Amino acid sequence: DRQPDVLLVGSGESIHTRRLAAALAERGLFVHLAAFEGEPIPGVTFHRLGMWPVEADRRYLLAIPLLARFVRRLRPAIVHGHYVSSYGLLAALGVILADPLRKYTSLVQTAWGSDLLVTARRSRLRSAFARVALRDASLITGDSDDLIAEAARLAPRVPTMKFVFGPPLHLSDLPRAEDQTIVSARRLDPDCRVDLVIEGFRAAVALDPEAMRGWRLVVAGSGEREAALRASSSGDPQIELTGQLSSQDMERLLLRARAAVSIPVSDSTSAALLEALAAGVIPIVNDLPANREWVDDAEGEFVPRDPTAGQIGEAILRSIIAKDRGRDGRDRVRAVAWETQVGALTEMYRSLERRPDKA
Repeated sequence: DRQPDVLLVGSGESIHTRRLAAALAERGLFVHLAAFEGEPIPGVTFHRLGMWPVEADRRYLLAIPLLARFVRRLRPAIVHGHYVSSYGLLAALGVILADPLRKYTSLVQTAWGSDLLVTARRSRLRSAFARVALRDASLITGDSDDLIAEAARLAPRVPTMKFVFGPPLHLSDLPRAEDQTIVSARRLDPDCRVDLVIEGFRAAVALDPEAMRGWRLVVAGSGEREAALRASSSGDPQIELTGQLSSQDMERLLLRARAAVSIPVSDSTSAALLEALAAGVIPIVNDLPANREWVDDAEGEFVPRDPTAGQIGEAILRSIIAKDRGRDGRDRVRAVAWETQVGALTEMYRSLERRPDKA
């Protein structure tokens, strides 16, 4: 059978959007991506929505007519919005304008976490926008139980599905070659609080210089705080900022790391956390519901939701003296391997396809 056409509506610069687009194309789907920014992806047709700057929130509303024209011309079986409060709202309004009776297109929305758990709760207006984005969808996906529950509260009549940006299947089977490395693999944006991770590592060195001798913190990622973090860490031989790594280099880094620190302000299931678990790394995480889905006290180190640098430092010290931890995490995430997740999503696309012969 011919695979359905899918129009993804999301950031062309996001590693997650790009990863999904490439994976769907590799499975034989006809994949399009509508975005304001981003480079070409092999096997994916790119449709630019305009040249407005990132900080111009109005761009999502201004691009509705253009997206509607794309939908009418392409007639995709699936329009799939990513990040409900921005591209998701654009996708919903574009589909309403282009195919109001839903003769040929089904709308899928994927919540990423802060769009529903933070942004939609900031005001009644933002909550109303989230409801508009979700209410006409044929399916809503999310990657944690609390995120799925919030989506169901906002759009109780719309089916939900748990979809996780899981680790590649092979990562859980690769051999480890551990050295004295602690990792931070989150984006260098304010909400991920990587500056606090760096302070926590320094606190660990101050608390027990002998135990921390030879250990280093590798900060792998990019984002708006990158320049400031590089400046503040300059000259510290125990802290290295690598920038954004390729997937292969990230795997190599994780396979030699003892622990990975992730303490965002808010989060659903973190792809970085799942990759760390698959690599056998000890997770140091803050006490968020989504983290509790994947990490237990026996395998990981928990700090408060809003930890101090000292609390992070103490958790790092506990992790470096830990023995034979991290192994259970590798088995725990096999069930949500990326290949399995993409296969399940593809089957869901096919079930939602509005084929002319079925009309």
